[in-house]
Amino acid sequence: MKKQTVLTGLVLLLFCATICAQDTVRIHKYLALLQHAKNDTSRVNAMRSLGSTYANSNPDSAIAITWRALALAEQINWVKGIAACSMNMGYYFDAKNAYDSALFYSNKALTASVKAGDKNRIAQVYINRGSFYVQTLHYAEAMNDFKQALQISTQVNNQDKMARCNMSFGSIYLDQGNYAAALPYYQKALLVFTGLKDTEEIANAGGTVGSIYLHLKNYKAAEQLLQSAVDMELKIDDYFRLTDNYNDLGTLYMQQNQTAKGINMLQLAVKNAVLYGDPKMVALAYSYLGDAYLTGKQLTLAKNAFTQGLHAVTGINSYEANQANYLGLARALHETGDDKNAYINFEKSSALNDTISVRKQQKELLRLQTQFETEEKEKENLLLKAENMASSAELKQNKLLLVAAIAGMALLGAFLYAMYRNRQAKIKNIEALQGLNKQLEGQRAEIARINILLQLKALRAQMNPHFIFNCMSAIQECMLTGRLAEANTYLSKLSRLLRMVLVYSDEENITLDKELEILQIYLQLEHLRARGSFDYTVDIDEEIITEDMLVPALLLQPFAENAIWHGLHNKTADKKLSVSVHLKGDLLYCIIEDNGIGRQQAALLKAGQTKHASRGVQLVEKRLQILKEQTQQPVSITITDLYDTGGVATGTRVEIVVPSS
Repeated sequence: MKKQTVLTGLVLLLFCATICAQDTVRIHKYLALLQHAKNDTSRVNAMRSLGSTYANSNPDSAIAITWRALALAEQINWVKGIAACSMNMGYYFDAKNAYDSALFYSNKALTASVKAGDKNRIAQVYINRGSFYVQTLHYAEAMNDFKQALQISTQVNNQDKMARCNMSFGSIYLDQGNYAAALPYYQKALLVFTGLKDTEEIANAGGTVGSIYLHLKNYKAAEQLLQSAVDMELKIDDYFRLTDNYNDLGTLYMQQNQTAKGINMLQLAVKNAVLYGDPKMVALAYSYLGDAYLTGKQLTLAKNAFTQGLHAVTGINSYEANQANYLGLARALHETGDDKNAYINFEKSSALNDTISVRKQQKELLRLQTQFETEEKEKENLLLKAENMASSAELKQNKLLLVAAIAGMALLGAFLYAMYRNRQAKIKNIEALQGLNKQLEGQRAEIARINILLQLKALRAQMNPHFIFNCMSAIQECMLTGRLAEANTYLSKLSRLLRMVLVYSDEENITLDKELEILQIYLQLEHLRARGSFDYTVDIDEEIITEDMLVPALLLQPFAENAIWHGLHNKTADKKLSVSVHLKGDLLYCIIEDNGIGRQQAALLKAGQTKHASRGVQLVEKRLQILKEQTQQPVSITITDLYDTGGVATGTRVEIVVPSS
């Protein structure tokens, strides 16, 4: 087994050498995890994560690495690992336009997810597979998969997945060019993501709605939504969607005869497409920029743009991008008097245009087929409705005959009916009052929850002034003593921490890996500030997939801060802090333990002082209490004072228990 692991590591290192400009920090991180993995489940997770780093730049490497992870997951019969790896394989083959392989691995992921009973992943696989069907023009199959995903997401009340299903339905109409039909689906998704405060998906859905408005010539609404999406995407470095939105903004300005602004937006689109690294995206961006240069009579720049677009997809089948660049180049050459080369490029454009026309005809045929099937179902529904109305009329007639036969009982029946109605009215009034009481209770609880979140946001957004002051003092000391590299590292970490706190203070829940990253940066800063006067460790169970697990935002840092400032600060030597996270069943256990002076001694030292407040811990406790009431699941915080055999305080242990899903 050891020999096999070493060989696997060598193969992976060869893959890493192909993209040295990638995020080397993440690559080295996952390679280190792979090298030091203690069991096979940890190796699967490390290889799967490593493969994801190559997804955009080198899908072949991503596939090769993830395939090895999948093979190992199948060897140890780890169903969740098989589902996760297979789903990723579907993504990577989709990026290569290998839709048959993408569908194969999606079906494999679906089988494993059903076996694992993971409904959220089942819904996601249906969404993925439906998207592959849309790209292969199998709209009926896509519609069925999206309906399955919506049904499952509704069952588990997953608002995020329900919004993605609406976007998926809209994508079918968008792919067919039916913008008016696609618009309400994306608007519904945008509304849900706004409620969830999901910045990335707000930008995604908002940008798409803006693009639809652009096609519908509603320029004012389009510009507002597209610019808002760009502002959000710049904060999260989303080069993929930035490119599309810059292209749409450039097109919008060109259509409004604002040539300078249009060219500027399209230049930004090219820049972001290059950063993202997708050749087809680069080629399309150059085609839009070339058209803008042509409109502005900048012929040399136009020819260069179209030529760059063609070079970007050399050896790749990109019909739309090549057709647009060949046609644009032909027009530019014609304007400069080079009609011979203009004709050659026009011929190439025409050949590609014929291929695109055939594909459009196939889409239109499938659209008409879908419309026909929908109309047939509507006719069946109308027929059933007519039959029901006929049956209802017959029942009414029989009822009248029955009333005539028992005319002698009419007065008694009317009296009894009046009593019944009176009783029903009283019951309805009581139920209405009870409903109002429940609604008021729910609103009160929601107001309390929002108040806690606002307090947490305000507290996290400003951080602790004393902590920030100490950090800045430490940076100043490093600079005065000539330790510029250390000062630069300190400042970089502090800015990273503040940025993450500001971003995630708006979120109610974040993934466990982001929560741990915030904690790690905070501990590194405190360790630097304290000149290494304490040691700390962070230990995570290797079977935990931190990227897939959600926890309340900014959960652990307040307790670590409390341990450092109240437990370890006043201790003279041998200061230690440990953080561990492990999974038991459906519950996640987070333990923060220090060997400080203990709560009792800390309280005595703190008496009469206002040096450092613990509002963050109080807010986390209130948030978890609300979470417990909402989910009706075990949620708790247990703080234990530690003593040695002689009764002397040896530290404090905090155990936080939250649901793992």
